[in-house]
Amino acid sequence: MRPEYFQDDRHTLYVGWVCGIALRNGVPLEPIYDDDGNHTNRLRLKVGNGTITLAVPYPPDDWSLVDSEP
Repeated sequence: MRPEYFQDDRHTLYVGWVCGIALRNGVPLEPIYDDDGNHTNRLRLKVGNGTITLAVPYPPDDWSLVDSEP
């Protein structure tokens, strides 16, 4: 059985949105995949010789992909 990384489709969109906003602003985040090649709710940021792993939480109630600023 594979683990569930996203609570629902809204959570999945939010993780992609967070990654996209970061990349557009020069923050080199990378998606993290599990051993089966599935996307997870985690993003990787390489800093110098280290790595920071970000776990993207469920979006706030007032977040909407439609109303988000580009």
